[in-house]
Amino acid sequence: MELAIVAAGYTPGEADELRRSMAAWKRHGGLEHHRQRLTEGMLARGYSQAFSERIFEQIKGFGSYGFPESHAASFALLSYASSWLKCHEPAAFTCALINSWPMGFLQSGSTVAGCAPPQDRDSSGGRALQRLGLLAGGA
Repeated sequence: MELAIVAAGYTPGEADELRRSMAAWKRHGGLEHHRQRLTEGMLARGYSQAFSERIFEQIKGFGSYGFPESHAASFALLSYASSWLKCHEPAAFTCALINSWPMGFLQSGSTVAGCAPPQDRDSSGGRALQRLGLLAGGA
């Protein structure tokens, strides 16, 4: 986005619109209206027509490859870290999973089916790690 701001005179808001268009250009075709804006801005700043077209094609190419790949890499890292934590620190994993359930995809009861039942209740209503396992609070 810095390229659009520096080389083509985009405002930060316009550069963010370009970023959003890059992510969805295959579905909506919304990237083409940026071709003229980017090219004109780059020509006004002394870049050649051929160079500005090449930059646009690279941006378009990144939109089809870079966004899905970066999300896949982030998801892979998160999956690896979660798997490691579940294997090596199961109580901490389970506690974090239950505490973050509203932000997740599955209900906590279905994800902790193999856990031992808690021994005591915590008056705060949250979950906390205890020396021997998980302490579940609330009603």
